[in-house]
Amino acid sequence: MLQRNPICKMRLLLISAFLVSLSVLASSQPTIVKSANDCAKLNKVQLKEAMGIMMKYKIKARTHNVKCFIHCVFEKLPILDVAKKRFKAEDNQVCLSIKNDDKCQESFNKFECYVKLEKKLLKNKGQSPK
Repeated sequence: MLQRNPICKMRLLLISAFLVSLSVLASSQPTIVKSANDCAKLNKVQLKEAMGIMMKYKIKARTHNVKCFIHCVFEKLPILDVAKKRFKAEDNQVCLSIKNDDKCQESFNKFECYVKLEKKLLKNKGQSPK
């Protein structure tokens, strides 16, 4: 299953990276963990909440700080590039066409769009969303 599903691989990588981060000094953290950590600190988002967003797409509070955390992660990591490969071109276009003068809000809206696409894809494949 993991060999054929790039999103599962990405989730596993993110989960592994976060677990490793708990026992590693900040200076030697993997890029994904370091970037997520930096974005969480920069936007005053608790690490636990940031991990929930990254690993399970769970957002407790839709604050501007959380939206800016997502924007920061999108800027530092190739998440949108991975999503472009995962979904059909027309589905990608729907998410990528989302625009907003507030880049944090724009990134948050794109994030929500891709989460909906992921849930739809998993439902169509008979898997339950995490």
